[in-house]
Amino acid sequence: MKSTQPRIITEESIKQSTLRTHKNCTVLHAPNARTIQADACMWNHDLQSASFPEALSIGENAFSYVSGLKSLEHIDIPKVNNIHQFAFAKSGLREIDAPSAKIIARSAFDHCHNLQSASLPQAEIIDTTGFYNCPQLASIAIPQVKSIGASAFAESAVTKVEAPKATEVGKLAFQACKKLQSFVAPKATHIADSAFANCPALKQVYLANAQDIGINAFKTSSKPERLQEFETLMNALDVDIDNDQAIDPKLEALMNALGIDNDQAIDSKQVSENTIQDDNTSNLEKLLIHQD
Repeated sequence: MKSTQPRIITEESIKQSTLRTHKNCTVLHAPNARTIQADACMWNHDLQSASFPEALSIGENAFSYVSGLKSLEHIDIPKVNNIHQFAFAKSGLREIDAPSAKIIARSAFDHCHNLQSASLPQAEIIDTTGFYNCPQLASIAIPQVKSIGASAFAESAVTKVEAPKATEVGKLAFQACKKLQSFVAPKATHIADSAFANCPALKQVYLANAQDIGINAFKTSSKPERLQEFETLMNALDVDIDNDQAIDPKLEALMNALGIDNDQAIDSKQVSENTIQDDNTSNLEKLLIHQD
């Protein structure tokens, strides 16, 4: 029989065998636990609330496939500084508030289809696929993050991202974030290939110190008929382009980031209408050619 009364576990380390004796536990309180070991609560569909006030680490797959977890208020991890890979993958979490977490490992919240918000005020690393395919994730707070890994937030519902400390954005990091409208990372120097590919709502980007912009970083479509006027950018850079003239390096960087090749620039002089709107062209010029 399932119990809604808190099940108090006094062990300092929570492991899979610990939970086997509490199979029907829905509310768990472990005041002394310092570590949540790998697979500790995996597949425990009854668990809806958990409190680990002294825990410092959550192991691999610790809460993966735990569909009963509903919201952050039901999982208290104020001191956890390391969330290992797949720790909450495919769980039912609706919110995550990890005020002390420094590292969000690979796929830690992968495929959390109910996750709506993530508050990570001290996190410095969001590893590869950390929040991949979280289709309801609309709000993220990552003020201290320095590295955003490959596909870290791909296929999420984020609308606005401010990463003031980030220095690198990985490949496909925000790929297919269909609702993403603005991205601000003034210290970022490296933007990997396709980092913002297929983000049709993206209108504002501020990357004042970007030095390395990957190919197709902002590409939304390969169809020529969807490309918008390219001449505005050329005029702003005061350069021209034809078959007999070498491409200005600054213009070439811009073309590469937007997924425009030389033939397209010459034939149509256009750029994706969903990637840059006319009133935001200057922002992307600052991003790519470092003008004030």
